[in-house]
Amino acid sequence: MIGRRRVHTRRVRLGENERPRTTRRHIMSTTTTTTSRARELVRRARCVMLEPSCATKAAMTADTHRWWFNRRDDDDDGGAAPPSTSGGGFAYDDPRADDVVDDPVRDDSSRVVDPSRTKRLGNGGTVQSRIAICHSLASIESWAMILAWDCIQRFGEARSMPEEFYDDFVNLAADEGRHFTLLSERLNAMGSSYGALETHDGLWRTARETAASCEARLVVEHCVHEARGLDVLPTTIDKFQRHGDEETARLLERVVYPEEITHCASGLRWFKYLYFRDGRGREEMKSEGGGGEETATSGVVTAFHDIVRTYFHGALKPPFNDDARARAGFTPAWYLPLAEKPFREETSTA
Repeated sequence: MIGRRRVHTRRVRLGENERPRTTRRHIMSTTTTTTSRARELVRRARCVMLEPSCATKAAMTADTHRWWFNRRDDDDDGGAAPPSTSGGGFAYDDPRADDVVDDPVRDDSSRVVDPSRTKRLGNGGTVQSRIAICHSLASIESWAMILAWDCIQRFGEARSMPEEFYDDFVNLAADEGRHFTLLSERLNAMGSSYGALETHDGLWRTARETAASCEARLVVEHCVHEARGLDVLPTTIDKFQRHGDEETARLLERVVYPEEITHCASGLRWFKYLYFRDGRGREEMKSEGGGGEETATSGVVTAFHDIVRTYFHGALKPPFNDDARARAGFTPAWYLPLAEKPFREETSTA
């Protein structure tokens, strides 16, 4: 199983992909907005979710990323939404996109099985094992892309999120879509293709459980599941390197790994934003004056722990990639208390 060996910490430089962390001062200055441009983005997000092909989803995601960041802000006068078309040849006009998409559409090329019935991936010692690992990673990235769009279409307007939220999650969706495409290309180079093996929908199952809470979604998907990816990716990279697949190892180490750090940072950033804007943090900011070190007993950290204990099944599994987690903004106070097994019993008696 990926991650059973000791984690070899890899230091990475985030560079131009690094996104700013949220400070309390930034939280107070960020304004919310709902514009025709944001509403059009929500429509596009839903159309991506309704597209059956994962490859086309990724292409639509890249197209929407270009549209979102290339469109001048002053083009949006708050009037009617712009036409649901693109220079990439995609029509974002599915009538079902008028409403929240509860479940994404997936084509039959993805053979989905129960997460408990998935086969072991192996240690990468054979081509078949490396294909299985790469296929599993591609599947995870395809679901992560969908989760980013779901966060936009489900919570953006409902929670009056600012434009920076849309920026972060459009970037996140584009990263995940690109990861999926690049991993699919590696599968082709190995003589396979995406959809040739079975996959599971474990990420989307947990997404259903957090569909009513933006805070829970951010915590479970981006601060627990994606942070777990930071813990195990170094071991996965090592498997490809030890068995001579330097190209896949470079893809994971130089592209996927550093960008996943920014995704965890985005999840933490917007959880903290909502906590200090809408939650108990409003009073804390008044009493503390916006300062104070984050410890295991800080209000924002204990609120994070409460959500994990409510929505996540089981304790967090060490060893942890402390370096990568720190680069995403997590001190050990955020995750070490959640590695203690008794917390599920405590929750059951609440």
